[in-house]
Amino acid sequence: LLEPLGLIGRERASEAVQLEQVTQLDAKGQERAHGAGQATVKFQYALEDVPVRGAGAKTLAFAEPGDGQARFAGIFHAWRAPGQSTALKLPSVEEALGVGLLTDPQLDRYSAAGHKIRITRLDFVYLALPAFMRQSHLFPAFQIEGTVSEGKLGISFDFARFHHAAPPRAY
Repeated sequence: LLEPLGLIGRERASEAVQLEQVTQLDAKGQERAHGAGQATVKFQYALEDVPVRGAGAKTLAFAEPGDGQARFAGIFHAWRAPGQSTALKLPSVEEALGVGLLTDPQLDRYSAAGHKIRITRLDFVYLALPAFMRQSHLFPAFQIEGTVSEGKLGISFDFARFHHAAPPRAY
């Protein structure tokens, strides 16, 4: 359905289906009915085996259960067809991390206050900005997730962010 409309780029790298279940409860919290809810089909993209992440790199198709078959309820598509590629010299890993992660002001503040910072995920990706923002090229970036421990500045929390992998002079 989506391919003939041009809503799936040839750069599609993966797809997944997320199924929801719904339950109707009475005033006392007892189950009255249950059944299938909305299904979300998620498509993600990659270029040259590097994942493209961010708000501007996804296609979502929403389907609801119907009489004998699902019916589409909507589609969200955010993907810019890529143009030509350009070579970009990336710095060493240490320097690349220094462009963003190691100079993150929020993490620096928590680290200086004695909080422990644990990185749980670090992926090299291309970053696609939200569809409503002008973007002339995909940015090489690190997709980072981690945890900041409880300490002087408050309770522990998880964080997720993108940081550039190349300094401005590389562009």
